Amino acid sequence: MKFSVIAATVATASAHRGHHYKHSTLPHHPIYHYVKNLISPAEPKPFHCDYDGSQDMEQWEYMLNIKRSVYVNGVRGFY
Repeated sequence: MKFSVIAATVATASAHRGHHYKHSTLPHHPIYHYVKNLISPAEPKPFHCDYDGSQDMEQWEYMLNIKRSVYVNGVRGFY
C-alpha cells in the first residue's frame, strides 16, 4: 500500500516537471465565463443613496417605543 502511494506521488511529480502553467492559460469549464459575468458587472456603477435621515428616531425614542409596544401587547394578550 505504501509503495503504491509513493510510486504514484513520484510518477505524478515527474510527469508535471517542466510544465508550469499559469492559471489563465488553463482551459476553463464552459460555465466559468457565465458565472464570471454574473459576479462581475461589465460597467460598475457608482453607489448613490438618497436616504434622508432627518426623520429617524433617536436611540432613546426607539427604546421607549419598544418598551411601550411590549407593554401594550402584553396587556392586550392578558385581557
